[in-house]
Amino acid sequence: MKPTNDKNPKNIIQKTFKTITYITYPGFFAALGTYLLYNGFVDYNTSINILGDSVSSGGNWIDSLTESTKLWIITWASFALHALFPLVFVVVMVKRKVFPSLHLPDLKHRLIAVGFSLVLAISFSGILRLLEAPSILYTWNQLVVFSLLIQLLFNSLKFKISIHMLSASAFFAFFYVYASSFNSLISSELLSTQSAALLKLYYLTPNQWILAAAINLPVVYLARFILKAHDHAELIIGFIVGISITFMNEWIFRSLGM
Repeated sequence: MKPTNDKNPKNIIQKTFKTITYITYPGFFAALGTYLLYNGFVDYNTSINILGDSVSSGGNWIDSLTESTKLWIITWASFALHALFPLVFVVVMVKRKVFPSLHLPDLKHRLIAVGFSLVLAISFSGILRLLEAPSILYTWNQLVVFSLLIQLLFNSLKFKISIHMLSASAFFAFFYVYASSFNSLISSELLSTQSAALLKLYYLTPNQWILAAAINLPVVYLARFILKAHDHAELIIGFIVGISITFMNEWIFRSLGM
């Protein structure tokens, strides 16, 4: 057998794009969003959500937890339920030869994997309620649940959509929308100087989020296409759906008065 030449430009490109695919695993976007939102909105000196929601209601065991402890629990719960457990599930199924590969080329296998992820994402909502998390985290997790439901719909219709493009575009669209709200609050001087500084520390401006998306999304698109995981139609539809469900999710959340 001929040894593989790791220095071959083609092999280097393949490895680079595989690395990009692993880094942009959809579950990581979900966990990163949870961390950024909780860490950015909570003023640890006052223990309140900067946007006005009370983090704790008083009178129960939740009050004994510090905000840093809640951040730790929620962040790691998100990482486990949004990213780690779904990934381990797929790896186990591949090891048991139920799934052919981690890329899940078969739609029926995607349905199983996405359904499993959906159950875990819904379970995470229960953790948020138990810990009386800021409402912004419910909006974010609702988007995660919504994206998984959309994936189930497309898969049931026998169409393979790019989960990577959907998740990446939804992530940047979500933070773009909220960056606009953050900037309005900061410029209106409704926030304390300390809270405004905290928001500026953790969040980019709307234009910076657009720039970040313009840099990252083409890279994700190219990686998935070069690896032959998706064709152009699947990638473009994933991009469009990711942005669309973000604004739809926001409308639903506001319509319900949540």
